[in-house]
Amino acid sequence: MNNQNKATKVSVQAENRNIKANKSDYDSAWKILISKKFKRFIQFFFPGIHDDISWKKGYVFLDAELQKIVRNSVSGKRYVDKLVRVTRKNGSESCIFIHIEVQSTRDGSFAKRMYTYNYRISDRFDKPVASLAILADIVIKWRPSSYHKEIWGCSSDFKYPVIKLTDFEYSELEKQFAENPFAVITYAHLKAKLAGNNDEKKFATKFSVIRALLKNGYPKNEISDIMVFIDWILHLPDDLEQKMELEILKENTEKEAPKMYSKYSISQKFADLERLKKEKKVVRAEIAAAKAAEKTAKAKAKAAKATAKTAKAAERTAKTAERTAKAAAKAALTTAATAANATQKSTIVEILSNKFGKVPGKVFIQIENVNNLESLKKLTLKAALTDSIQDFIDLLNDIFSSEQAQSKTSRKKVKASAE
Repeated sequence: MNNQNKATKVSVQAENRNIKANKSDYDSAWKILISKKFKRFIQFFFPGIHDDISWKKGYVFLDAELQKIVRNSVSGKRYVDKLVRVTRKNGSESCIFIHIEVQSTRDGSFAKRMYTYNYRISDRFDKPVASLAILADIVIKWRPSSYHKEIWGCSSDFKYPVIKLTDFEYSELEKQFAENPFAVITYAHLKAKLAGNNDEKKFATKFSVIRALLKNGYPKNEISDIMVFIDWILHLPDDLEQKMELEILKENTEKEAPKMYSKYSISQKFADLERLKKEKKVVRAEIAAAKAAEKTAKAKAKAAKATAKTAKAAERTAKTAERTAKAAAKAALTTAATAANATQKSTIVEILSNKFGKVPGKVFIQIENVNNLESLKKLTLKAALTDSIQDFIDLLNDIFSSEQAQSKTSRKKVKASAE
């Protein structure tokens, strides 16, 4: 791992801890995403700067160094800004420091802070510093882009580029969803700000964003990174999160779209779902082979019956062959179904063990007693997607009770028909 990647990893880990400490902190969520998608961030918001950077030479995050520089700032409050060292393609100054600030709420001292951080960074490294601001609040008229101070004929004027998220039109952002993840991020952020504490509005926004991510074919790792941000700014109660999961799964039955907002590792979740898909293909192939065998057997029985029309003995032989073929086909289907059930049960047990460690033995016994393939599929998906072993046990109990009731009803019908 090179120094750049090490520095980035340490920075991201530190900011993850910051975010967990404060769930209302929009800015830190932004800065984690910038750490992971810095090039895409600059490309989307500052295309001119993007084109002047030599990306082949890499870039280095210096957030720890920045905190040392601004620790004693006049405000007394600690801000988790970003500081990145880049190289220009051309020009006399090849090494440039980029200072980024994402501000999600109105702050009267913002312009002064930008000025203070800029000159302190410049003084520390004796290199040019570009301070870039993202104003992520929804106060349309608030857009500080300069700082001025003057006394007795001495003055300082500082201007810096500002991107105001409210200047973006939703329709324009939607057109760029497939091109740059920060179009999705900006869209979700603005919608989240407008939704405030209204869970229904947050639900609708989160659902539309996840749908857009799946529709636009983002790579799994990129979806995971974006979902960390989306989860943070659009946090929902557990019941709405479960509803969200069901809606996404309902719309993406074949794709098995994942619920990417749990403690369970997202990459592991994708791996589990991919494995389930492969196992399903094997089971489906076995069932298809069994159906093909049944079709072939019926054709042979029909041919045998046709040739035996002139003789009762031949007719009896044909009927015997037909019964045998049906029995063989039924046995093949039963074998395939048994194999499918066994595969699903094994997968459920493996996922539960990997996720929750020690699982009550009663749960494994109940899983073994579930023999309906569709029920086992539901349990497999639940095992892969849930955060809670209790949620899985609740579904298992419901399915187990339902199967017992159906079995009891079937026995009564058989007994009644026999009488």
